[in-house]
Amino acid sequence: MQGASSKLEGKINELASHTEAIEKTEQYVSMESKVSAKEIQDLEWKGKDLQEKLERLENNARRNNIRIFNVPEGAEGNDLKFFMVKLLREALPQAIDTVDLDSEI
Repeated sequence: MQGASSKLEGKINELASHTEAIEKTEQYVSMESKVSAKEIQDLEWKGKDLQEKLERLENNARRNNIRIFNVPEGAEGNDLKFFMVKLLREALPQAIDTVDLDSEI
């Protein structure tokens, strides 16, 4: 009876040790999960901020574009500079003649 009791006590101690190890592991995993959740939240905020910054930069870049209406797509051919000088000279002959476009572009 003494041997069985001792054996049972050993098993109980072994189970207690395993339970303690599992609890420590669970605490570690829980802590790491919280840290990861915080990192994910921070990255989501950074991503949102970067997306907003990109949109602002794209909008600012569009503001600097010149819109030309009533010119068919592809009319510029291979030489955009020549096409624009010709188009502006035709559209604004007095204003363009006073500016040396060849040296400005």
